[in-house]
Amino acid sequence: MKTSAVRSGSCLLSLAALFFTPALTISAQDKPLGSERIRQGAAAGLRVIEKSAASYPDQRTCFSCHHQTLPMQAMVVARQHGLTINDALLQSQTTLTHDSFKARIMNLKQGTGIGGRSMTVGFGLWALSLGGGGTDETTSAMISFLLKDQEADGHFSSNLSRPPLEDSIVTSTTIAAYYMQKFATAEKKGEVERSVQTAREWLIQAQPKSQEDRNSRLWGLHLLDASKRDMENAREVVLQSQRADGGWSQLPLTDILAINGARIGHKYPNSSAFN
Repeated sequence: MKTSAVRSGSCLLSLAALFFTPALTISAQDKPLGSERIRQGAAAGLRVIEKSAASYPDQRTCFSCHHQTLPMQAMVVARQHGLTINDALLQSQTTLTHDSFKARIMNLKQGTGIGGRSMTVGFGLWALSLGGGGTDETTSAMISFLLKDQEADGHFSSNLSRPPLEDSIVTSTTIAAYYMQKFATAEKKGEVERSVQTAREWLIQAQPKSQEDRNSRLWGLHLLDASKRDMENAREVVLQSQRADGGWSQLPLTDILAINGARIGHKYPNSSAFN
């Protein structure tokens, strides 16, 4: 992995911690870290993310989950919290994403030839949603691909293994089903609704193997309007995996990605355990 990608990933995690942690401390005496200091730190991290995203098209022309969707998500969240973002960059990333999938529209319609399969297409629709994109022939083809790629039991897969984000069929299922639903046209509405229902039932029955699975299962059940009981059961599975030090982990040591995944997922419904 290139240095810029590593730095961008680290900044994404740092921004998540800043935005989703209500109170931070910087000394043994628990001295509060002021909101202005937090904003300055978030703004500085955002500049690094934007720089990495802006340089990607100089190296590649195809869509990348990590260089388009995740930086775009950080930018949109930053804007929601009152930070100034590079709007032109956000739109250029949206255009790059759309053009990349438009160039493969025949493969999408046939349901073949897309690296990363449903994971990639789901992340692509997520990016287009962040950029405010509407429905057109390209998004319709992306939905056609997902409908063809969904497994009989309801889940969506990827042919990549890049832990943690791109190693979970639970994450793939959550993203693919939700954004397919968001971009469904009237023509495909019935078929998409049946697909989403099957995906939701699969998530309810899924047996998570990692913290990424557990977090995404709860996230997905919320996004796909599962019952309160099913969401509470999924939340309990995450709570049971909390470590003695208060955090969560993918590996034996507590890590920030697992913690923030658990925190973000557990906004639905809220729980004092995450304080």
